[in-house]
Amino acid sequence: MTDLLRFWLTFEAPVSPRAYFRHGVGLMSAKFAGDFALVYLATGIAWTPLDYLRSVAFLLSMRFDAAPTWLVPALAIWALPFLWIGVTLTLRRSLDAGASAWSSLLFFVPYINYLWMIALCR
Repeated sequence: MTDLLRFWLTFEAPVSPRAYFRHGVGLMSAKFAGDFALVYLATGIAWTPLDYLRSVAFLLSMRFDAAPTWLVPALAIWALPFLWIGVTLTLRRSLDAGASAWSSLLFFVPYINYLWMIALCR
């Protein structure tokens, strides 16, 4: 477990395309499961993968309009470790792929981030 946490949370080692893909899919699945559970518990509405493509304004006005006040902060807190891990893996994978460290900022650009992550899996 310590090796896994070190792999996810530090900037120590390069990340191969295969490792980036495997860990990315696993972490994405865990994040979705947590989001689904929190949203369903709070609203009774099923969270879908398509909800990640919607704007925050849409989610707040249409999906979370009747949600309890604790939902959005809970989702934000739940997202923090995945955000850190995503940044560390993407930065290390970008460097290992020969790209600039600055290219890892694409992780934060909506829609482009998915394309960049797919490119880093090759």
